[in-house]
Amino acid sequence: MTLKPLFTLSCLFVVTSLSFLSAQKILGQQTSPTNPDPNTAPTSPTTPNTTPTSDPTTIPIPTRQTTSSEFSQLPCDQDQQLSSPPQVKGKPTWENSTYKYYGDINPKTKEANGRGLMIFKQSDFQYYGDFKNNKRHGCGRLSYPVESNIHYYLGQFQEDKFQGLGRLKLRNQNEYIGNFVNNKCQGRGVYVFRDKTEQDGSWREDKLEGSDNLSCKQFNNNYR
Repeated sequence: MTLKPLFTLSCLFVVTSLSFLSAQKILGQQTSPTNPDPNTAPTSPTTPNTTPTSDPTTIPIPTRQTTSSEFSQLPCDQDQQLSSPPQVKGKPTWENSTYKYYGDINPKTKEANGRGLMIFKQSDFQYYGDFKNNKRHGCGRLSYPVESNIHYYLGQFQEDKFQGLGRLKLRNQNEYIGNFVNNKCQGRGVYVFRDKTEQDGSWREDKLEGSDNLSCKQFNNNYR
């Protein structure tokens, strides 16, 4: 009476044990994502590569442009005739007690109008360039007498005056390049010394702002 239940219980225990061992064997062949082996170090994230794969494009560092370079091509510099005024002979187109004029005139008024050369009799100034209604107007070159410390002015004129952009060249090879207003150095400009050093800035009433010893008056007072 007591052997049958005991036999049945023993068989059930054996079957259960075999089932458990089989399941454990199958599961042991798989890696659980939620239960990694504690003895296995985790994979480190990939470190970003800080070394460029190719040489970066070289960006040139801009160099400071000198002020004289800003004024390297003034409007009147393109007129090649102004660099060497013509030599004239013979009877002038028009003449009076003040000057002799060779060039274009208004046939009705006999005034200089167009391109021409005007030679002043008493002062030895010479102007070659554009005229309008008998006045220097447009692009032109005013050459100074040999005794002057100024060699020439080449640039824009308006109503007989330096007005606009131009260059005032001295006989010692120094020069002022830049803006002129009413015969005076005024506005943006640069003074270039014969050794090519420069002093630039804003000019007002012939003086370089911020400088006590540089002024256009010191060399431009014999034509005002």
